[in-house]
Amino acid sequence: MAERTERTVNYLRISITDRCNLRCVYCMGEGGVALAPPGDILSYEEVLKVAEAAVALGVDRFRITGGEPLLRKGVVDLIARLGSLPGVREVTLTSNGLLLGHMARKLREAGLARVNLSLDSLRPEVYAAITRGGTLRTALEGLVAALEAGLSPVKVNAVMLGGVNDADLVDLALLAWAYPVVVRFIELMPLGDPEARSAGNFVSGQALLARLARQGGLSPVAKVPGSGPAMYHEWMPRRPPRRLPRLPGLGPSRTGPAVIGVISPITRPFCSTCNRLRLTARGMLHACLAADGGVDLRRAIRMGAGSAELASLIAQAVAQKPPSHGMASGRPSRTGRKMSELGG
Repeated sequence: MAERTERTVNYLRISITDRCNLRCVYCMGEGGVALAPPGDILSYEEVLKVAEAAVALGVDRFRITGGEPLLRKGVVDLIARLGSLPGVREVTLTSNGLLLGHMARKLREAGLARVNLSLDSLRPEVYAAITRGGTLRTALEGLVAALEAGLSPVKVNAVMLGGVNDADLVDLALLAWAYPVVVRFIELMPLGDPEARSAGNFVSGQALLARLARQGGLSPVAKVPGSGPAMYHEWMPRRPPRRLPRLPGLGPSRTGPAVIGVISPITRPFCSTCNRLRLTARGMLHACLAADGGVDLRRAIRMGAGSAELASLIAQAVAQKPPSHGMASGRPSRTGRKMSELGG
């Protein structure tokens, strides 16, 4: 599905809930967000109608997001049904991992290809502060369960905040050196809690790479599986580390250099190659994380729209996709929406 800047849009992120069991500072305010009444959330049957129409236009990848998607009952069956649609190449998931420990194997058996896990620190007190109450060990148990279930490659996403968790940079890189995971460092975006964007919190992707280069060898590599915007590097510590990160019940199994990704939406925007759409839990289809507008697919479905009309509305959203997101100024998004409301 091509649009006005000749980008190919073939990837739909589907938020299935606006609820979350964490309150991460870069995602929402301390009090959370105003949750939608249950009747305003798309049913799974409605999600599948959108997915079928999107596939007819050339979308072949889906990512299930939230809030925290594993909070919603029936997610395993939804993933199986999405994966069975003709032409779908893969279904993936973004999660904070807290519920993944007992669900990873079922998700894999349902056809889930990969999982991205949010993990911003390996220090329990820092993790708890960023997530406002999360338990690091539970998140790490979810990471282990994903590895053991074969959801590979497991990608660990860390939003870096200066003076908060940037001291974890090397330890997180060592996680990718000691275990078969990919760690991706993400620049802070002007969404979520304004307190998280106070002076000094922003750290550029290039600054992070420069710090890693001082600690070891760093060289660019090709993209790893997936359609994300990260620029990847191999990193090898200059000297054997005095200690390694520990995962519950799983010993280090290093086989080579760490694979590190950097996502720099502010300093190095990737809008020219953006291939994604976002469907919110309330049924709004957005072509850009930060842009105004959107197409109300829930209203259309509940007024009786069929596949052809939904496909036309999706094409309309693609036509609205702006040339750039406009977040490079660091000013809050004009939409006022929190990251959790958009599915990330």
